[in-house]
Amino acid sequence: MDVRSDEEVRRRPTVYFVGIDTVEGTKNGTKTGKYVYSIRSVQTGGALVEQEDPLHWRRAYEASRLTGLGELIGVIVSAEDENRNVFSTPGWKPASRQDNPSDDDVLDVEAMDEAGLLLELDTDFNDDATPELRVTPRRGQEDDETESARPIVAMLFSAEGEEYALCPSGTNGGCGGDNPDAEFSDSHAKVYITEITLNGGDASARLSRVDDAQFALQAGNLAQGRHEVVYKAVDEAGNEAEGEFAFSVVARGAYEIDISPGWNLISVPGTPVDPSLNAVIPPSGGISAVMSYQDSNWLTAAVDEDGSWRGSLTEIEAGYGYWVYATSFATVAPLIPEPETTSLPPTVRVNHGWNLLGVIDLFQNAAGKAPGAGDGDGEADNYFGSFDWRVAYTFDGQYHRWVRIAPEDDKDDEEEDDDEPPEIVNGRGYWVWSAEPGTLVP
Repeated sequence: MDVRSDEEVRRRPTVYFVGIDTVEGTKNGTKTGKYVYSIRSVQTGGALVEQEDPLHWRRAYEASRLTGLGELIGVIVSAEDENRNVFSTPGWKPASRQDNPSDDDVLDVEAMDEAGLLLELDTDFNDDATPELRVTPRRGQEDDETESARPIVAMLFSAEGEEYALCPSGTNGGCGGDNPDAEFSDSHAKVYITEITLNGGDASARLSRVDDAQFALQAGNLAQGRHEVVYKAVDEAGNEAEGEFAFSVVARGAYEIDISPGWNLISVPGTPVDPSLNAVIPPSGGISAVMSYQDSNWLTAAVDEDGSWRGSLTEIEAGYGYWVYATSFATVAPLIPEPETTSLPPTVRVNHGWNLLGVIDLFQNAAGKAPGAGDGDGEADNYFGSFDWRVAYTFDGQYHRWVRIAPEDDKDDEEEDDDEPPEIVNGRGYWVWSAEPGTLVP
């Protein structure tokens, strides 16, 4: 603490460290939505040491002795002038004849904060919480498995910027929810990675910062098998931590679409490694006919008496819908490659009138899930938003019924029937009517 005065004082100033109570204010019995702050407890600091220049004092205090006051601590410095008037730093005003702060005194925490008198006592890295490390793209719901040979390891230290705040205590305590949001909280959220290795080799050149407490490690080309990341980190207060994260690169699995007996309207999120009809839908798998409507032309294929596909439809491509007829329950399971980062994302030409379109998804979310990051939002307005669409239909093969989707529909509408959600999901095909030629940009 470094203290200077602009007038003579009777004796050296006194330093006080105060714990802060927080309650929501009321007016005429109604909550105001704003917090009121007061002193919960007071700890007097040791005597300041006078410096060589006049009206100047200084002293270092052990932070470990202040932990009982909380993690956001107010600092008050008071003194008496030669006429015995008590004056102090911003945030606390002494009452008449009051010499020092005491419990329940009202505090102006905003004034204290602006004056640099709101002390943050940070003794833990990431609030002593386990950091979140995961590999992406991940395999299913497994954070430590990927089918990608070029994965990214996401490193999140989310609790670092939320370690403390001035909030009400007690049964209904905390900030947010039924209480107002915190007005004063942890302002030091930054984390630094000081060392990081991948499989024992320095990986610092592959590490990039996403924000104050999030990093992305570009793992590069990895072979199938187990890999390990080891790191050391430090926060702005000097708290250190180290950790490790093991993940596995596994063989790429097939993309599975369940087929019900009868007609099904399906699509694939990416063009398969082998797009031939024989490879994607083996003729011996219980499916006997496939049709698609592409560029205003019907393409068809059927299994002949010899058990082979015959017809004009020879390949299954991303972006188109396919009618599939099955005589029993079946699974279409093509191997879809990982999207190439050096290739342009796919698009599909849209004609005026009816188009039989599929769902393209670079994230390759599971069939039945919405396309896009975080399982997407499933809104048709977003997926078909690149052209002037007027109506769409899909066919639910499980229940053998049509589902109509219009631009004004909202899948989050509480009045919508849960059995007929008007949303776009992977693995489905859609009849879409466009008012003019355009392009589907998924």
